[in-house]
Amino acid sequence: MLELLPELNEWNKATVLEVLTTSVVPQHYLDTHEMIELALPYLQQVNTYVVLNSLKFIMYLLNYVDVIKETLAEKLSNSVIALLDKPPELQFLVLRNVILLLLSRESSLLRLDISYFFIEYNDPIYIKDTKLECLYLLANKETLPRILEELEQYATDIDIQMSRKSVRAIGNLAVKLDEDSVHDCVAVLLDLLEFGVDYVVQEIISVFRNILRKYPNNFKANVTELVKHTEVVQEPESKNAMIWIITQYSDVIPNYLELFRVFSSNMFNETLEVQFSILNSAIKFFIRNPTKETEELCMDLLKGCTDHENNPDLRDKTLMYWRLLSLTKTSRISNAITFESLKSVLDGELPLIEMNTKLDPTVLEELELNIGTIVSIYLKPVSHIFRLNKTKLLPQSPILNPNKDLLPVVGNSIPPTGANRDRQNSESQSSTKSRKTAMMDDYDKPAEKINQLKGKRKSSSNNPSKLSRKPSTLLRKLSMKRPFS
Repeated sequence: MLELLPELNEWNKATVLEVLTTSVVPQHYLDTHEMIELALPYLQQVNTYVVLNSLKFIMYLLNYVDVIKETLAEKLSNSVIALLDKPPELQFLVLRNVILLLLSRESSLLRLDISYFFIEYNDPIYIKDTKLECLYLLANKETLPRILEELEQYATDIDIQMSRKSVRAIGNLAVKLDEDSVHDCVAVLLDLLEFGVDYVVQEIISVFRNILRKYPNNFKANVTELVKHTEVVQEPESKNAMIWIITQYSDVIPNYLELFRVFSSNMFNETLEVQFSILNSAIKFFIRNPTKETEELCMDLLKGCTDHENNPDLRDKTLMYWRLLSLTKTSRISNAITFESLKSVLDGELPLIEMNTKLDPTVLEELELNIGTIVSIYLKPVSHIFRLNKTKLLPQSPILNPNKDLLPVVGNSIPPTGANRDRQNSESQSSTKSRKTAMMDDYDKPAEKINQLKGKRKSSSNNPSKLSRKPSTLLRKLSMKRPFS
């Protein structure tokens, strides 16, 4: 069927490639490499449907190989890069599939330069968002300087939405990469903090909370610089981040209670999420340092939440805190708890935050078998989008790779290994045996039996013999006898 593809039109080619995915199950490595070679030319088609289906078919076959050619990785990358010149709608589909391919393997097969994912001024917003995700996934120690330089320019753009997302991307990179790279990200964020624009400052404070959770002791010196912008904070997320920073680093902030009262004095006009943060922080201040000032602040908030708040969740949490605090002063030994015990419950050590960019292996396997479809846009299992569709899985085969991340990338020559070598040996033995049989048969027969068909012509004109050669037209012309004039 693959050999007949050149005779089909574009849509039939794409349909055949789509049907062959999961329908044909290779049993030998040589079969897989042959099918990949037959499908490779269709990565250069103009029709995006053909290219994506050939890409899906090749990625499916790569689960049944022993090694991967370096030229194959280059051709896959070149085809993806060529698709990025398509109209925005198709470009968005391609970018979502690039994200899928980057997530599917630890070391991606795609050799993509990050400049292809730099944002253009006339890109639609959905293209900009997807390119930011690709830059995040492509970021490593070598590419980080170029990516940070580009993101810093986007953060100072007049597009507010793009500016916010760029700052968020820098903060996510600081959490994703190792400790050596986080200082570069923090340096860019501090430069943008001096930029002085309100929405940029609020976004920086929001992402700094995650950085401080990942590296709690590395950036204490920058906390005092962050809390200078308390008055600028107006959005719920940035308020929560600022309250958390003031609470966690109250030991390095001399006037932390004054800064906290900026939020607690207006508690009942805040959103529910911010109210929870203010209540939690007030309890933590009192547990850490049970002075008269912190006790008054804590009791005022507890009384206000029970008297003036109508939300049942906030009231329940307030009553729980009040009950715990009352147990510390009770005279009954059996029910009394110490401040140390209360601190371990309400103010325990937080786990280090991590950015999770992994998907479930079975979901990734299913998504790879649906490259180019609407499932690849959402990056969700098929059953979450189309309830009645069947889940695609890799068919079992003796050469199915249990871990595709361990496949080596080699040059153009593929050494025979495993089942590949066994098949080559069996084929060479069978071909040698057939040649020997033919030679023995020829040797046993007399010469006149073998050569008796030479020059013999079939008498029937409807079924001419293949062994006889017809005279050429030129020979007939030369043999014609013409009378002299």
